[in-house]
Amino acid sequence: SLAAILAAAVFGLLPAWLASRTDLNDALKQGTRGSTSGAHHRLRHALIVIEVALALVLLSSAGFFLRGLDRFVSRDHGWRTENLLTASLNLPSVRYPDAVAQLAFYDRLQTRLTALPGVTQVALSRTLPFYGFGFGQRFIVEGRPVPEPGKEPQRDVNYVSSGYFDTMGIPLVEGRIFSPASDLKGPEPTLIGESMARQLWPGESAIGKRIAHPVDLGWLEVIGVVRDVSFASNLGKPTGRFQTYRFLERDPAQEIVLSLRCTVPLATLTDALRRAVAELDSELPVNAIRSAVEAVEQNIANYELTGRLLFGFALLGVLLAAIGLYGVISGFVVQRTNEIGIRLALGAQVRDVLRLVLGQGVRLALIGAGFGLAGTFGVARGLTALVPGLPAAEVMTGVGVTALLMAVAVVACLVPARRAMRVNPIAALRAE
Repeated sequence: SLAAILAAAVFGLLPAWLASRTDLNDALKQGTRGSTSGAHHRLRHALIVIEVALALVLLSSAGFFLRGLDRFVSRDHGWRTENLLTASLNLPSVRYPDAVAQLAFYDRLQTRLTALPGVTQVALSRTLPFYGFGFGQRFIVEGRPVPEPGKEPQRDVNYVSSGYFDTMGIPLVEGRIFSPASDLKGPEPTLIGESMARQLWPGESAIGKRIAHPVDLGWLEVIGVVRDVSFASNLGKPTGRFQTYRFLERDPAQEIVLSLRCTVPLATLTDALRRAVAELDSELPVNAIRSAVEAVEQNIANYELTGRLLFGFALLGVLLAAIGLYGVISGFVVQRTNEIGIRLALGAQVRDVLRLVLGQGVRLALIGAGFGLAGTFGVARGLTALVPGLPAAEVMTGVGVTALLMAVAVVACLVPARRAMRVNPIAALRAE
């Protein structure tokens, strides 16, 4: 950020400062011969080209970043955030010391929350897609050679209730979801993400296949395949691990997350949710009550702040580029006042003068834009490499930013151009 400010200041203000040092009397007396050396001209022009190029790169990068965030939020993540209220509970070990007490509370809680007006579905889980899965584990596949220790594939695990997938809006691709009637006893079941099923068992069904931890060899039988979900905490970038689910009722926990699918405004359910939990346990606080949309926005807040800062520095660069262009074109008008007067005296039209002056500024801006575009998409690729979950840059964003910068350049050149159009030919000839 500091480097961007310094670069913008140097390349934006230096040309304007050089232009301000032009001796007006000298320029008017010497006319087209000019008072500034060709090297001086070339230096100022080169600085303007560099400033425009850097401004375009900064502005395009900010545009790509902010548009990428917007597209990430609005894209399909494999689960539905709308009309979803979430909260968390931490069951004290004093009152809920074992699985029996925890499961009894789960049952009463789900029954009570489902009865709330406007609540259509309720689910419990250990985590939500806002944060990514927890409990990463290595695993082996039944009937496959066992890899060397430490080289086994990895999977992420979330412990969920039977209503989790319907409540979160995660589609079932194959098989079935957890059922208290059949999955509380016997071989432990698991559901897996579709990418895991596709990669481990290509061309065949994953249902009935088994996986296990390489040490304890507690086999899990695949009973269903669900759609993969992306996480807000890392902009949905791949974690390199497969997604799996285990039945929460077979392995309860003290820390759980509530998910409520609602048909009424979520704000109206906050107090009702607290009262419902208090009826079951008056000493149990309900934490982090918020909508899924709010949770996603909070998880990408740091990215949004970075994008806004980048956009602010980009606007500063554009402003300084405009100041630099104004200074250079103003100097150009002063140095060629006599020539402009002669042209007008010989019958040149005002539009010819406008074309002459604007052409000088637009030419510099176009050259700078050309260099800037060459670097813009390279920077965009660097952004997507730095933040893998960020969607790829859009061509139209680059085109729109370039058009905006060119419009700013034309406006910056219009003031000195209008001054040139008002040159009095007789006064200019007398000065010669």
